[in-house]
Amino acid sequence: MTAPSEKEIKMNDEKEMKDFYAEIVESLKKEATGLKNKLTKCSENNEANMYVQLIKALRDTLDLIEKYDKYSWKAMFSEYVAVTLGKNKKMVSVWEQNGSNVIRNKKSWTVFENETIDEKEGK
Repeated sequence: MTAPSEKEIKMNDEKEMKDFYAEIVESLKKEATGLKNKLTKCSENNEANMYVQLIKALRDTLDLIEKYDKYSWKAMFSEYVAVTLGKNKKMVSVWEQNGSNVIRNKKSWTVFENETIDEKEGK
């Protein structure tokens, strides 16, 4: 039996780290939900001091979620047809999306088929 390579060790460490952060983020999301529910009760019972403390705790929890949720971003893509001025245009988009369906870094391109860009521009 051979020892794992440095690359294998690094891949395992990265996976363990991603799993660790995913677990932490899940716990934080549950905590945020609990805090939100407590906020509602405090508001109904006019408990102003506790309400302010819960708001601060919720803010801190959401900041942590935002900071560590970056490990659950996934690369996504889509091919589709967009209608612009009555004409169909084949499009491709790529983006990153996290488990909360938040999207970032979206980019879209028009797909030209069976012709070069020079032919499309009339050159």
